[in-house]
Amino acid sequence: MCIRDSFYNQQYRSIKAKSKMTMCNRFAEFIDDYSRCSKRYYNPTTLKSFFKEDFDGDTEQHDAHEYFITLREKLRDEINPLFPKTRPKITDASSYWAFHTSVNNSIIDKLFSGLQVATVTCETCNNEEFVYEPFLELFLPLEGSSNIQECMTRYLTAEKIGSYSCDKCKNKNTRAVKQTHISILPQILVISLKRFKIGTYKRKITDMIDYPLDLDLTKFAPKQSCQYTLIGVIMHHGSLDSGHYVSFSKVGEKWYLFDDEDVRPAQPRDVLKREAYILMYRQID
Repeated sequence: MCIRDSFYNQQYRSIKAKSKMTMCNRFAEFIDDYSRCSKRYYNPTTLKSFFKEDFDGDTEQHDAHEYFITLREKLRDEINPLFPKTRPKITDASSYWAFHTSVNNSIIDKLFSGLQVATVTCETCNNEEFVYEPFLELFLPLEGSSNIQECMTRYLTAEKIGSYSCDKCKNKNTRAVKQTHISILPQILVISLKRFKIGTYKRKITDMIDYPLDLDLTKFAPKQSCQYTLIGVIMHHGSLDSGHYVSFSKVGEKWYLFDDEDVRPAQPRDVLKREAYILMYRQID
């Protein structure tokens, strides 16, 4: 199962969608055009034109992550079915996931969607509230970490809630503890590292972290398939206000560097020890 085949073979047309699939049809045309290209690289001017209403005339800088999210959300919004008028009773993570996947069954969701569950415990009466949070990527804290495992540990560390309204003890201003764990991992795991710090002082975090070719997440999501292999890395060179994006992508069993029209083979060792911004891992069966 892959996005390219779904659109190249026009499998998405079999879905009873809620819209005219304008973006999907355009993306399918792009995939067909790209597949016919015999050059060493492909200039995606057609694909870029699809986003004029989103970015054209905007003088601000936009990054690779914004582009990725915009494309992803446009596609999945067109091919996911209409939300039902009635919602079944949710009793646990399994029932929530069954309902969620029934109304979010696009190729995007099937590949990228996972589920994390947050347990919020009231410090007054110890009542537990479960919050189900589907995700299409994980946004991991970068600063102060030396590797992906540390980033994951910090992301899943329990956090204090200073003002919490408890439905059981009716205390509207108590404290609570929120503990998040990953319940279901996706087929394609997208990890976005928080390199850009926006606040009183904007800055880019240039810390280097270790990320492996093969990632084991058993520690964070036991009792499921937790083995992943790296298939893509996006890097940002430059400052917070300007810069340049390059990527490494795995095609079959070979790695390639993509730097605008400069496309050349790469070795696995070239992919590691980089100022990574976005990492993409594929689940190993």
